[in-house]
Amino acid sequence: MDRGRALIGVGSPFPPIMRDGARFKVDQTNNSYIFPGVGVGALAVGASRVSDGMFMAAAKALASVSPARDNPKHNLLPPVSALRDVSQTVALAVALQAHKEGLARDVPIDQVEARIHAKVWTPRYVPYRRSDGLRARRFGAARSSAPRAAPHRFYDHHDRVRAGST
Repeated sequence: MDRGRALIGVGSPFPPIMRDGARFKVDQTNNSYIFPGVGVGALAVGASRVSDGMFMAAAKALASVSPARDNPKHNLLPPVSALRDVSQTVALAVALQAHKEGLARDVPIDQVEARIHAKVWTPRYVPYRRSDGLRARRFGAARSSAPRAAPHRFYDHHDRVRAGST
């Protein structure tokens, strides 16, 4: 008997469970917790390959940020909203392990963290602007007397026609 001390993670969404009258969220363990950091870490140091040791470093890095480490009643995995930070923690562990194993290409150890930060994409969204009546009708707005665009044209976020879009 585990006396209620099991770690539970599943590959698909699963409803919360009840134990001793308390509700526990079941974490969905999937690739999003490990693979972005493995990729960024390997790319940041130009690793010639991804080793078993690098995957072990990734797993240990993920375990180090588990909310359950501080409180066994908390979730096993950090919330999805923390994946950006988790990925950077994993990337650093992976890159340092690649360095330790001699798989990194001429990247001084003191530059590893900066190279990881340089590889992280930061989304920047521009405000949406309707530019013609056709788009307004597609998104449920009232009819407009604005000139209609050809139905085969789509616009990017800078209101430029994308060539060949259908």
